[in-house]
Amino acid sequence: MRRFFSVDYILILLSLLVFWGVWKFAIYLGSYPAFILPHPEIVLKRLIVYARQGDLWLHIKITALEVLLGFLIGSASGVISGYLTSNVRLLERLTMPYIVASQSIPIIALAPLLILWFGTGYLSKIFVSSLIVFFPILISTMSGFRSIDPHLLKLMHSFNANRWEIFMKAEIPSVLPSLFSGVRIAVPLAVVGAIVGEFLGASEGLGFLINLAAGLLDTPLLFVALFSLALLSLLLYGVTLVLERIVIPWKRSID
Repeated sequence: MRRFFSVDYILILLSLLVFWGVWKFAIYLGSYPAFILPHPEIVLKRLIVYARQGDLWLHIKITALEVLLGFLIGSASGVISGYLTSNVRLLERLTMPYIVASQSIPIIALAPLLILWFGTGYLSKIFVSSLIVFFPILISTMSGFRSIDPHLLKLMHSFNANRWEIFMKAEIPSVLPSLFSGVRIAVPLAVVGAIVGEFLGASEGLGFLINLAAGLLDTPLLFVALFSLALLSLLLYGVTLVLERIVIPWKRSID
């Protein structure tokens, strides 16, 4: 196991070195000025300076808060709705056409309306993030409940299990693998939703920082914001994988 992880770390390090080399080669090949494609050393230096000043951490914390709250609200709504629609077919027939139709509207088209309704504060960004998270969680929850083995439910009934025991000991363990698959999709989408909201109206956050850097033609700062956003997404995704291993360890043993 330790050897496996050590190989993973070596591969990650090698990929970073390759990325660094390709970046340097592209600058050398195209002779790009710093305002178009800065050297990675310049970006790294700007990252260190901006982090020491504390401004970068402030923007990261704001975006992370919006992402986490949006993810939690969207996930809770998606799980509850998925459970209800998978158990009440009439509710599914009534609501699913509207839910599916709503997904054809790009979130960036809805974001200005949400900002108009909820203002340019945290609430509008959280709402945008929760909206984009809702659908994959809903579908994964419905798929999980629909895939429960009916023989397992019959076995629980044969042991005179009550509704709560069936829910906790049969349904929830069966649904969790599908639900976590949806969570892995929803986590990056939650980040996208928060950034879209910040693009359209914000005075803090990584989306605001990206807009600010682009407006000032400060390309190194733009790269700093983009890399910070990517690292935030990777961190949240990694936390999701750890939680999945803790909550459903039997899936890991099967895989």
